[in-house]
Amino acid sequence: MPKFEIAPWMHHRCVGCGRCCTSGFDVWCPPRDRERLAAIDWGARHPELAGQTLFLRTRLGYRFALAEDGRCLFLGPDQRCYQHAELGFAAKTLTCKMYPYNLVHSGGRIYVGLLFSCPAVVDDGGPPVAGQEPLLRDLLEEMDQLFVNKDEGEETAFEGARTIPLRELRVLE
Repeated sequence: MPKFEIAPWMHHRCVGCGRCCTSGFDVWCPPRDRERLAAIDWGARHPELAGQTLFLRTRLGYRFALAEDGRCLFLGPDQRCYQHAELGFAAKTLTCKMYPYNLVHSGGRIYVGLLFSCPAVVDDGGPPVAGQEPLLRDLLEEMDQLFVNKDEGEETAFEGARTIPLRELRVLE
């Protein structure tokens, strides 16, 4: 189990402001999440989503579609995520669960950072991030399931259709 390196001064608690969902971020949606979310009739639950294209295909997979103003279509008028409100935190995609955490593998350790595009990070409120290790371990495990190729000899996707041997990718990381 890798050791987390977390600065003791970092604090965070989501305040539900919805800013992360209004900034025009591309939210990657892995196939397993897309299939699960696409099976739900979101238009029946939220009439403003009826007839909307919720997922866009890109050369790297799917991402959430955005409204013209850059808002995530799953963000309700009350600034709450429909997925989170109806299905719970665990049902959200990894991209949404990760924000604003940044986990970087290096030298057998996981360095934890926070993105200052999140107003709650800037306000420096909430509990110490060092006390959030169970959540961080869950996020790391999900990241590894999606992105880490367990066979060191295999090539892994690097960008689009290009591949690179995994050991070289680890050097780049």
